Amino acid sequence: MQTITGIVINNQDGYLNIQVDNTSCEACQSCDLRRHCHPDKASLREMKLPVDDSAAFAIGSRLKVSLSDASLLKAALIGYLIPLAAMLAAVILMHLLGFADYISGICGIIVLILCYYVISSCRDILGCSVEYDIKKM
Repeated sequence: MQTITGIVINNQDGYLNIQVDNTSCEACQSCDLRRHCHPDKASLREMKLPVDDSAAFAIGSRLKVSLSDASLLKAALIGYLIPLAAMLAAVILMHLLGFADYISGICGIIVLILCYYVISSCRDILGCSVEYDIKKM
């Protein structure tokens, strides 16, 4: 189970806006590349999470958000494996159809971009099924 800590910066319309320090998560603390991923103030980011009762969380309160392992696997599958498989399938298909290698590569990149665009467009649909637990600290 992955846990991150954050501070409530806004709570309205059934959503919590939380400012999260990316370096507070367990995975970042054990990674040697964390200095490159989160230089200086770039480690702070904002998350918007749907909750049943946003009024129960006061602005400025500290929270602990726990994501289930299944949700992390689902996110990795959607974010990495599906786009990679789509790109490879496009490259292989174009190559089998007899196109030049550079055209196959360009088509693979176009399919990869389109795949990420579709994932980004469906973010609200995909994000609603993520299982997480929010607790006050």
